[in-house]
Amino acid sequence: MCLLFSNSSPCPHPECYLYNTWQSLNYTSSIDLQLSEAILNQSNAFLTQLLWNYQKVQKDIDSVSALAKTISTNDKNQYLSDDDKSLVFESLNRTWKAEPFPFSLQMEKPFPARVYKERGFQLKFSIKTIEGCTAKLEGNQVFRIILTSTDDTPNILYSNISGKKIIRGTTESRQNEEGIIEFNNVVINEVSSHYTNGCFSLIVMCLENLDIKPFVRDKIYVRARKALKHRKVISK
Repeated sequence: MCLLFSNSSPCPHPECYLYNTWQSLNYTSSIDLQLSEAILNQSNAFLTQLLWNYQKVQKDIDSVSALAKTISTNDKNQYLSDDDKSLVFESLNRTWKAEPFPFSLQMEKPFPARVYKERGFQLKFSIKTIEGCTAKLEGNQVFRIILTSTDDTPNILYSNISGKKIIRGTTESRQNEEGIIEFNNVVINEVSSHYTNGCFSLIVMCLENLDIKPFVRDKIYVRARKALKHRKVISK
C-alpha cells in the first residue's frame, strides 16, 4: 500500500515498504498472541478436567481401600484370640458358679420366641448394678455376640457346616447415649439340628470389662425358614 497515493498495490517507496512490513509484523504478532491464548486456555481446561478426574479416581480408590480394610478387619475379628477365649470361659465359669458381678446385662426387649435360619432378630440390653440401677460405662467398650455349642465342653462357633459365617449382621455394639446396647440385626446362618443337643447357646459379653456379667441364653433352637404360603386366588 502506498502512503502517498493511497494505492493498495505493493509500493516501492522505502517509507511505504517499512510501514507495510511493520504492519505485517504487528498483524502476525496479534494472531500468534490470540492463538497462544486459545491454546493456553484449552490446556488449562484440559488440565483442570484431568485434575478433577484424578481426584475422583483417588477418592474412589480410597473408598474401596477403606471398604476392603473394613471387610478384612471384620473377617479377622470374628475369630477370638487364645487370650480372648480364656476370658470368655473364665467369665462363663463365674456365671455358671453363680459368682457375684458388680454389673450385669438386662434385656430391654424379650428374646424372640422362635429363631429361624437367616432371619434377623433384634437384641437390646441395659447395664444394671447389683442394686438394680442403670449404669453408664465410661469409654467406648465393645459388646460382642458369641455363639457356642452345648457340648459338655462348649466350643465357640465361627462357621456353619458350609464353611460360611455362622453368625452375621450386628455382632458388635456399644452403649449409646441412653445407656442401651442394641444389636439391630442378628442373623444365625445355620439350623441348630446339625449340632449337639440340637441347640446353641448365645452369649453377649464385654471382653474389655469382666466386671459385667455376661448374658447367656441356653437352648436356642434355630429352625429352617418357613416357605411363604401363597394364597389361592379364586376368580369369580
